[in-house]
Amino acid sequence: FFSECPHPDENQRRQLSKELGLDPKQIKFWFQNKRTQLKVIDFIYETHNERADNNTLRAENERIQCENLAMREALRNTICSACSGSSNICEEEKHHNLQKLRTENMRLKEEVIVTN
Repeated sequence: FFSECPHPDENQRRQLSKELGLDPKQIKFWFQNKRTQLKVIDFIYETHNERADNNTLRAENERIQCENLAMREALRNTICSACSGSSNICEEEKHHNLQKLRTENMRLKEEVIVTN
């Protein structure tokens, strides 16, 4: 009966109390408790899903940070094609590469948000 009518009116509660041999208040409280119990179960399920999503996002964030770090390290060791410098990249190319990194990081972050 609960799945069909989780909020019985007074007449329905009275009818159930007669059929079950219980006081109408007992029926009323049983329905209240059952609704509360279902809300708690739903809350626990939602919390579990949110935690799983949070863990996934943290792992993805860590992966992106490691990727970013690797890109920065690669930039430090790049040879400048304009001035043929080995470890000192000319400022223009350094700025260009940094901008590419930022753009790629933003794209990856948006991708993570969209997929979750």
